[in-house]
Amino acid sequence: MTVFTPPERALHVRSSIERGRSWQAEHMLGGLRNAVLSLICPRHGVPAVQGRSLHLG
Repeated sequence: MTVFTPPERALHVRSSIERGRSWQAEHMLGGLRNAVLSLICPRHGVPAVQGRSLHLG
């Protein structure tokens, strides 16, 4: 399994959009969102594994 860092995910999203592969872009964008949320969890006192359910609003 390949693990991408947030900048790598952003590049994959961009290249998928340029190639017209919207489903792949959406999938990678969801992964980018989850990766970013897990990185900011410690700032909000939440364990990183709960990042997907974090609501910042």
